[in-house]
Amino acid sequence: MYIPNKIVLFLPEDVSNPEIVEVTDFVKHKTSNENKATAHVCRNRFCKFPTKDIDKMLEMLKVNKK
Repeated sequence: MYIPNKIVLFLPEDVSNPEIVEVTDFVKHKTSNENKATAHVCRNRFCKFPTKDIDKMLEMLKVNKK
């Protein structure tokens, strides 16, 4: 799905010091819910409640599913 003007960062939980933290420490304290992929939708360093639901994530991103 093409979603312009958005950035997706992947933070692996099975790595003790992931490289992404060297790029941005913003993700350092983000965690998954129930050990499942979790979306933290943020704007200007303020994040909404995390979700595991892809439809909810797309809604928070203001993306229309096709």
